[in-house]
Amino acid sequence: MKLKNLAAIFALSATLFSPALSTGAPPAPVPGKAMRDGTIHAGVSPVTGKPMYTTPLNAPRPDVEKKMNWFEADRHWEAAILYCRAFKGHGHNDWRLPARAELEIMMAASDKGALAGSFQLASGEMDLYWTSEQYKIYDYAAWALRPQEPDADGNKYKVFWAFKDTKAQVRCVRG
Repeated sequence: MKLKNLAAIFALSATLFSPALSTGAPPAPVPGKAMRDGTIHAGVSPVTGKPMYTTPLNAPRPDVEKKMNWFEADRHWEAAILYCRAFKGHGHNDWRLPARAELEIMMAASDKGALAGSFQLASGEMDLYWTSEQYKIYDYAAWALRPQEPDADGNKYKVFWAFKDTKAQVRCVRG
């Protein structure tokens, strides 16, 4: 009887004095978890070191009054950066175009939870997603990623540089 009580006390103290609880930090959500505000946790940003959140779908309508959606709008690289900076969605106004490493993390987790099926797989035109990073060798190009079915090595995307006037998709992030 005393041994059971001791085990219960030990288990309780381990819970009460765990590092996450002792620092007051809430446990980090897992990539793909749908959040209460409608965003999706996409992992920890290697750029900011903070939890990173994205929209559930590609960029929605940039010009609601003209009934244009992102696919009908000017979708070049500079427009993508400006679009994310101006985006006010899910109760937040701190959106941005993801860095290459951030988009790679999102695409690597593209089969998890609410991220599953949210990226358009490579099928032709408009299957690239812009990153915020310019291609260092050519100032007229920027990095883009193309989602795909996992290959033999398990890669879920390919990395490309693309001319900045190429039409591509946008997924904004924050955090």
